[in-house]
Amino acid sequence: MHSSSRSAVSIVAAVLLSVAPGCRSATPEPSEAPAPQGLQLVVHNNNFLDMAVWAVSNGTPARIGTVTGSSSRTFALTASMFGASEFDLLATPIGGSGRASSGPLVVTAGRTVFFTIEPQLALSHAIIP
Repeated sequence: MHSSSRSAVSIVAAVLLSVAPGCRSATPEPSEAPAPQGLQLVVHNNNFLDMAVWAVSNGTPARIGTVTGSSSRTFALTASMFGASEFDLLATPIGGSGRASSGPLVVTAGRTVFFTIEPQLALSHAIIP
């Protein structure tokens, strides 16, 4: 390729690159992101026993899952698991006795709940930052 052909290609490329950002519409697109329907639950199990985790809404328990001893796990909860009003989180040791409880929680969709299960189950707690 000759030097004049290279410079012509360079000029065309520079013009196309400078015009490309202008091809976008001046009208911003409306945000159509769906509203959050559920919430995120992060469970920190500081107990050495594996725990079954439950959400209790209007007296009806729904099993969320299991968290291995001395570990953490994240769950996605659907709106049906925590209802429109308050609910409680419970954790029961697998192969043990007692239970950890968050106490009543009122959470809106799209939020994150942190539930910490302590070695002494009565000291377990939940926070919603």
